[in-house]
Amino acid sequence: MRTVSVDQSLIKETKTSDVQNSVKNWVTIDLDALRHNIRCLRSSLSLGTEMLLIVKANAYGHGDKEIVGTAFQEGIRYFGVATIREAFELRMQYPQVRLVILDVNFPEDADVIVENDLTPIIYTEEMAFALNNSARQMNKILSVHVKIDTGMGRIGCWHGDAPDFIKKLLQYDHLRIEGLCTHFAAAESNYEFSSTQWNAFKQVVDNFKEHGITFPFYHLANSAGTFFLGLPYFNMVRIGIMAYGIMPRAEMKKIFDLKPVMSWWSKIIFVKPVVAGRPIGYGGTYITPHDTFIATIPIGYADGYMRALSNKGTVLINGKRYPVVGRISMDHIMVDLGTDSDISVGNDVLLFGTDGNYELSCGEVAACANTIPYELSCNAGRRGLRYYFY
Repeated sequence: MRTVSVDQSLIKETKTSDVQNSVKNWVTIDLDALRHNIRCLRSSLSLGTEMLLIVKANAYGHGDKEIVGTAFQEGIRYFGVATIREAFELRMQYPQVRLVILDVNFPEDADVIVENDLTPIIYTEEMAFALNNSARQMNKILSVHVKIDTGMGRIGCWHGDAPDFIKKLLQYDHLRIEGLCTHFAAAESNYEFSSTQWNAFKQVVDNFKEHGITFPFYHLANSAGTFFLGLPYFNMVRIGIMAYGIMPRAEMKKIFDLKPVMSWWSKIIFVKPVVAGRPIGYGGTYITPHDTFIATIPIGYADGYMRALSNKGTVLINGKRYPVVGRISMDHIMVDLGTDSDISVGNDVLLFGTDGNYELSCGEVAACANTIPYELSCNAGRRGLRYYFY
């Protein structure tokens, strides 16, 4: 029998059993699937390539603390977060891991970064100066990664200016440049532009190598950039979505035997027979085309089930697909069961993920909502519990 734990964050003074019995939607996280995916992906990397596992945004909704703990057991040592708060909370539980803050940092954050041995990306002299001062005062050498903008246009020093900026950083006595990095803007869809970015980054790397200066890590590839693009990915890769068993492109499913880590569930709370011609939901956007059974499920956009799935979504009940009908409301969706009168109140409903041999992928549901699976997984189950299976 597999071990299961419950995320207690939604349980306060009420008895755990009472809360669990009243939960109307829940997420299951299969940590064995995560282990499988890490092993599968790492076996596909070039020898000596370091994996930086991305756990920002609560590990894309999967639970960052549980993901880091499991990945550390699998030999992952570097983890990427977006904010100082994410890094700080992980540092309290995992003092031994390397935490790279991939988003913007401010000079006033320098003391916290240095004190907690966090690894920031930097791209301004102002931030470098503040970090160096804090590190000097604490008698530490702080590792940093330099962010270079090669065309993403978001953050980072422009690649043409990067050599001069890096030379200045090398003069700071309490900073150690551990890595240079950039970010593909369209690794899953635009090879030509990605090649331009890759060449701009390599030019910066080569500029220093020609003068005998190297750094421990160079990284620019996300999941798609690593396993789909076909360009060399240097010696560190930032793996996010694929570690969770979600593909950045649907065709990649044929190449990698990855397992979905997250499944999102609810249950039927009401079933009623409905005659043909009756409107369902707000605005009456769905009219029953024939006599049917309509099931109500207590999940809505307040829980992260996107309103864009109105009259488009699909759910799995007992391994069979049923359409979501009518508009998604804040707390409910309706499903057309057709003539399946044997489905009843209390039946489990899979919103995405796996149910034994059946699967309704996060990517498929996201595509129905005209969005990306990242958005769906990050928002899933806002008001539900999380169960972790080991």
